[in-house]
Amino acid sequence: MFLEIAQHTVNGLILGSTYALIAIGLTTIFGVLGVINLAHGEFYMLGSLVGFYLVKAAGLNYFL
Repeated sequence: MFLEIAQHTVNGLILGSTYALIAIGLTTIFGVLGVINLAHGEFYMLGSLVGFYLVKAAGLNYFL
């Protein structure tokens, strides 16, 4: 039971940190340039695709 709670806590922290990094990047670009840069989503999606490929096709560890 305790391990499940700890795992959910770690998963929540990881997901929250990812959202925070995305928000900080968007806020910084919007604050400096004054325009919304939608290319951030493309780069995050590309990073996700590369990560998925490395885990599934190349057999690398998920936690790398």
